[in-house]
Amino acid sequence: KITAITENGYERIFGWDTCASSEEYAQFLRCFLPQLIEIIKSEGIEHNTFFHVSDEPNAEQLDSYSKAKGIISPLLKGFPIIDALSDYEFYRNGAVARPIPGTSKIEDFIEHGFEHPWTYYSCSQGGTLSNRFFGMPLSATRILGTQLFKYDIEGFLQWGFNFYNSQYSLQSINPYMVTDAGGAFPSGDAFTVYPGENGAIESLRSVVFYEGLQDMRALRLLSDKIGKKKTLDLLKKNFGNITFRQYPRGTENMLRLREVINCNIASSI
Repeated sequence: KITAITENGYERIFGWDTCASSEEYAQFLRCFLPQLIEIIKSEGIEHNTFFHVSDEPNAEQLDSYSKAKGIISPLLKGFPIIDALSDYEFYRNGAVARPIPGTSKIEDFIEHGFEHPWTYYSCSQGGTLSNRFFGMPLSATRILGTQLFKYDIEGFLQWGFNFYNSQYSLQSINPYMVTDAGGAFPSGDAFTVYPGENGAIESLRSVVFYEGLQDMRALRLLSDKIGKKKTLDLLKKNFGNITFRQYPRGTENMLRLREVINCNIASSI
C-alpha cells in the first residue's frame, strides 16, 4: 500500500491491485525514485544500497519481471539490482545479472559458472541445510561461515530480522509467544532479534550466526597464510568433504573445527 498527500488529502494511491507495469505506476516511480536517491546520497549510504524487483521469480513470470525491471533500471544507474533467484534460466539469459540463489540451489549455479556469488536461506531451506530455525541444532547454524568461505560467497541474504507480524502482515504478533508468524513459517524464520525496552535483544541463534562469520574470517586469515587449497585440504582431512548439505554435525565438531583453524593460524605465524 502506497499513500500520499493529494488534492483530496491523505489517501491510498496504489495497492496490491495495481499492475506493476502500468503507466500510472511507472510514472509514480519516475517521480519517486530520483527523490529517494537524493536522500540515499545525502545520508552517505549509496555504496551500501541495493534494490530488488521480485522475490524468486519463475519462468512463468519472466515477462512481467522483465517489464518491471525495464521500468526501474534506467532510474537506478550505478545501483546494484539483486534478486533472490533459484531459476538458473533467468541468470543464463541475462534477465537477472545479480541473482541470489538459495543454499538449496546455489551449487547448480556454481557448476555452470557464477561470478560474484551471493546466497541466502529462508523458510524453504531446512533439513540437511544450514539455517536458524528453532528446531535445528546450533551447529547447523554456525557451519554456514565455513560454507561461505569454501565457495567464496561474497554476500549473504536472510529474511527476516524483526518481522513481528503474521503472514501478509494481517496482524501483529508477540515474538516472545508466537515464533512462527502465526503458523506461516518455521519457528525462528521471521526474526533473529527480540524487541526490548532499549532496542533489539539478540537471540542465541543470532549470536551463533555471528560466531559462524568469525569462523569464516579466521579461515580467510589462515588462507592468506597457507593458501586456499591447503586450507580446504586441512578441512577435508579433519572433517570430510564440506558442502551446503554435507558437513560435520554437533557442537563438539564445531568447537574442534575452530580449534583446528586457530592452531594452524598460530603455527603459521
